[in-house]
Amino acid sequence: MRNSIILATILALVVIGWVASGQLDAVDTGPEPLKEPADLGAADAPQRVRVSALQAEPYEVALLVNGATEAERRVMLRAEVEGPVEALGPEKGTRVAEGQVLVRIAPRTRPAALAEAKALLKQKEGDYEASVTLNRQGHRSKTQLAADAADLEAARAAVDRAQTAIDQLEVKAPFDGILEQRPVEIGDYLAPGEAVAEVVDLDPLLIVAQVSERDVGRLSVGQPGSGRLATGQRVDGRIRYIAAAADAATRTFRVELEVDNPDYALPDGVTAELRLPLATVPAYKVTPAVLTLSKDGVLGVMAVEQGKARFTPVQILGQDVGGVWLAGLSDNPTIITVGQEFVADGQAVEAVPAAEASLSGDDAAAQENRS
Repeated sequence: MRNSIILATILALVVIGWVASGQLDAVDTGPEPLKEPADLGAADAPQRVRVSALQAEPYEVALLVNGATEAERRVMLRAEVEGPVEALGPEKGTRVAEGQVLVRIAPRTRPAALAEAKALLKQKEGDYEASVTLNRQGHRSKTQLAADAADLEAARAAVDRAQTAIDQLEVKAPFDGILEQRPVEIGDYLAPGEAVAEVVDLDPLLIVAQVSERDVGRLSVGQPGSGRLATGQRVDGRIRYIAAAADAATRTFRVELEVDNPDYALPDGVTAELRLPLATVPAYKVTPAVLTLSKDGVLGVMAVEQGKARFTPVQILGQDVGGVWLAGLSDNPTIITVGQEFVADGQAVEAVPAAEASLSGDDAAAQENRS
């Protein structure tokens, strides 16, 4: 029994000594580090960005305004004499030539009136010749001779009136064009002044637009322009007219672009977009992805100058399928194409040309950490 107690006491002392030895070793060596300490100096390294050098290209600055096509001339022909419609010319919608008969009114008694006027004229011509002979012989006074001369002129006027009345029976096209309307039929009784036919001249065709008072001063007569019709047709022409006075209601000026239309393929009254070139300036074409905003909301790009990022405001001149055209940049600038969101104006950067390298996954992660 005593031996067991002594053995247990010895074992307890050995265990206590072993535990105490492990604690002393831990104090001496300290905790083992989990990873290498962060390199705080890396945060001061220049930000890597991808850049591209731009080359200026000529860009045509143009004024875009909405308008519509308009016929060169449009005339509504009206009856000059009364009477029923006797015959019709071409159908509406067809081309007509100058002088072509469109509507003929029945002559009725007008040919007889003309024959009567001509007979009276022949009589008055004989009376006047006899008066001249008698006056020379001293048998006719100058007063009577003058009266016979007046009768002769009246007879001639009567013939002219009768002939004009017959000529006015035919309503003719005043110029080459399209017979747009013919609101009469055979048998209709027309009164003087009643509408008979409308003829439209489509060559040349006009594209008419209203230009603001701010822009009209940049246009001039003879200046080239182009139009895109709602039908999909594209045409070229020249400005032939600029109004000298503004519209009182809109404060805009009427501008007419004259376009050749010999085959009448371009219709009247179609909506059109008018493009009027103003000047050709140097500009830079970029993808919209490089655009950014300053803290004040100004649109611009980040350029690289002497190793630092510089915010440069820009003006968008226009856009097409390939990108946007910018003005306001310095000559042949180098702009940041990837990474512009992670740098500030004046920050040091490491420029990597887009043609040589691309940002690695580590660079992207570093940009995300620094943002």
